[in-house]
Amino acid sequence: EQPFEIPEGWKWVRLGEICKKITDGSHNPPPNAGKGYPVISAMNIKKGEISFDTIARYTDEIGFQKENKRTQITRGDLIMGIIGASIGNIAIYNHDEKVIAQRSIAIIDTYLSNFFIRIVLSSKFIQNDLQTKAFGSAQGGVYLGKISNLIFPLPPLAEQKEIVSRVEKLLANVTELEKQITEREEMTKQLMQSIMKDAFREV
Repeated sequence: EQPFEIPEGWKWVRLGEICKKITDGSHNPPPNAGKGYPVISAMNIKKGEISFDTIARYTDEIGFQKENKRTQITRGDLIMGIIGASIGNIAIYNHDEKVIAQRSIAIIDTYLSNFFIRIVLSSKFIQNDLQTKAFGSAQGGVYLGKISNLIFPLPPLAEQKEIVSRVEKLLANVTELEKQITEREEMTKQLMQSIMKDAFREV
């Protein structure tokens, strides 16, 4: 099964072949304890990272121990939305804080660089495949078996590292541009406020 021709030295693989772990969050999460261990969901995936700004549920020690046996979310894991509008949204878990998850996300860990796999899973090729594999209505989702069967071309290790390096540089440039745009918008806002104040003084 080869969707298109790939360079010499590359190999078609299925995601499940290179994974240590592919699981989803709890289908029956513990009651909200109001404090304790955060319960993350697809809504916490923000710009390629997991944000704790919108945590809506927490669990106690008993709930954590029950759910953690299956997910064991640790720093470096891939977190991907698998339900409704979140399908395909992906992040790297860059925290040391212990958490459990709701069923709207898949937790993935591979034998390769998870940063490289994030690039692969974010590609248009894979994103289109995920949408094709989704079941149900607007709130449908993607089964873990379908995710495990995702096929993609795998380059040699040296090329994987080069791809990661180039993408990280491009993302750094984008971040810098976004920062400059925000600063200029703030300067424009302050200038307009100053002009309006001067205008009202003269009236």
